[in-house]
This record gives sequence, structure tokens and C-alpha cells, in this order.
Amino acid sequence: MTKDQKEEIERENMENLNRIMDEKDSLMKKIDELDLSFITIFSQIKKEHSIEGIDELSLEEYPNLTKLKEVVKEVSSTLMTISLMDDKNTGAMKERLEQTKIELRKLKEGKKAYKGYNPSMNGSMLIDEKK
Repeated sequence: MTKDQKEEIERENMENLNRIMDEKDSLMKKIDELDLSFITIFSQIKKEHSIEGIDELSLEEYPNLTKLKEVVKEVSSTLMTISLMDDKNTGAMKERLEQTKIELRKLKEGKKAYKGYNPSMNGSMLIDEKK
């Protein structure tokens, strides 16, 4: 999704970008729920065994611990990659926003100049021909 966001930013397709961001937000909420569940369960295990970290758990009692560590490491690596990509996307969006602001300023200045050279005439106009 983050790669798709980058493409839509480059295309300046805000409709698709908003859709992707909404989908990503929904997915992130689900991940947060899973993360909260994991933390709750792990906190309970730490309390039961009077330990501070995952490395203090017994592999005999928890044979899937090695696999869990691998998965956690992979998830952490993926999150770091996504975070870096998100930072680049945010920078690109800020750059596009600044360009838009500059274009709007130019448009306003052009509009003022146009009005200055082409004043609008409202109502009647009398010309005094006496000298």
C-alpha cells in the first residue's frame, strides 16, 4: 500500500491516494488490535514466570519461541522499511503542497494585475464635454 501511495503521489491522483490511505488506516487499526492482544498475553506470561524479557523464557516450555522471535524480527524489519517509505511519501506530499501554494500565489498576483489593468465598469458613466 505504501508503494501504491508513492505511485499515486507521483501521478498526483488524490482520489486514489485517499482511497489507499483509508484502506491503510483500516489495516493499521487491525494491526494495533493484534498488537494489543499480543502485549496483553505476553505481559501475562511475564507476570506468571516473573521475567522481564522474552529471552528469559524456556524453549522447552515454549517450543515455538524460536519461530516467534524470527517472526517478530521480520515484522520489525518490515515496519522499519515501511516507515522509511512513509517518510519519503510525506516529504513528496509536502513538496507537492508547497508547489501548489506557489502556484496559487502566482494565480492571485495575476488576478490582481488583471483587475488593475482591466477595471470593471459598473453603472453609468458621464463624460463632461465642456471645457
